[in-house]
Amino acid sequence: MAATGTCICKLCDCGKHRCGRPALPTVGMPMDSATEYKDRFPAHPLQYAGKKKPPPHVAGSHAPMSSMTENREQFTPKAVPERFKPAKREYHPNLAALEATTGYMADYQRWKDAPPRESSKKPEVYRPSGAFDGITTNKADYQPWAVAQRYRHPKQVYHANPAKLEADSSYKADFAPFQVKRPPPRPAEVFVPAPEDREFRTTMNQSFVGFTGPRPHRRVQAYVPPGTTFEGISTSQADYIPRPLEPRKSCKPAPSVPPELPFDGRTEYGAVFTPKSSVPPKRVPLAYVPPNTVFEGISTMKADYGSTAGAEGRRADFGPHPVYRPEPDDRSWVTETRDQHGVKDVPTCRAVCAKRALGGSKTELHRERDGHIYISAVAPPQQVKPGQRI
Repeated sequence: MAATGTCICKLCDCGKHRCGRPALPTVGMPMDSATEYKDRFPAHPLQYAGKKKPPPHVAGSHAPMSSMTENREQFTPKAVPERFKPAKREYHPNLAALEATTGYMADYQRWKDAPPRESSKKPEVYRPSGAFDGITTNKADYQPWAVAQRYRHPKQVYHANPAKLEADSSYKADFAPFQVKRPPPRPAEVFVPAPEDREFRTTMNQSFVGFTGPRPHRRVQAYVPPGTTFEGISTSQADYIPRPLEPRKSCKPAPSVPPELPFDGRTEYGAVFTPKSSVPPKRVPLAYVPPNTVFEGISTMKADYGSTAGAEGRRADFGPHPVYRPEPDDRSWVTETRDQHGVKDVPTCRAVCAKRALGGSKTELHRERDGHIYISAVAPPQQVKPGQRI
């Protein structure tokens, strides 16, 4: 039953309790009383003419077609001159020998003593056969460093809020179940041709002559080779003249032969080369030398240091708490805002007071068809005595 006959939105004075929209029925009943669209809607006559389809072609004349067209009767053949063919020229090579020397031959000089050809064989790689018994320079210069242990933050324990939510969420309060009905299938449309009411005809329709009967087959000309043999001489064979060609000479130089005598001299690289020592220099670590004098002053860290003996240590738990626990304030001054601050009483909403008056958590919310939400108390379960019928 309702709290005082009023809904939540009328009892609320904090602005957080609202009702939803009215659930207007849209299936099974007209909506003339809910809208003004039907009263102002102008009715128009509806005439469905169906799909537009062009009318069938009707021949304007049934006379047979003449075999001679107007274009063929007026055609006059024109005299076309014979195509000009240029005379074919014959190639006559120059049989005289070249007495001069070409630029390539003049610049080319043969080697009297060809240098030895360099070998493309890869140099052999030296690989030790036995195990390495010494100490490498990397291992000799290695010094272990003391690494400080990494600081790890202590794990924080999560404390859940034990308070229970007594009210309903706005999503659950505004939800209204409804039934969904599928629309009926659309009926099939029947084609109705439009009546022919035109009083004129186009020139193409008047001059068109329809033909009846099967379509003629397309003639395909087949290639038939001649049965006789060609005994004459073609123009390509008649114009062919063989040329006396000399065999082509290679311009590649003759292969060089390496000298048989060994190299007794000394190269420039060997003369400038200086042998290096294979032992790297050892790195000497620097030793710390403390000063001989005594520091008699006071450092800035010691001068600014303040003792915290007897003070409360750091709070170990930073999680949320259901109850407010103020921390002790040890400040010797008060801000102007805190001095002028006064405790204010927060008023309680009338909707919450009405819900507490009916039983608090023993109440329930229900929505009416007008969209308003009312508070009602839950009836206690009825006790049934043995042998009693319900």
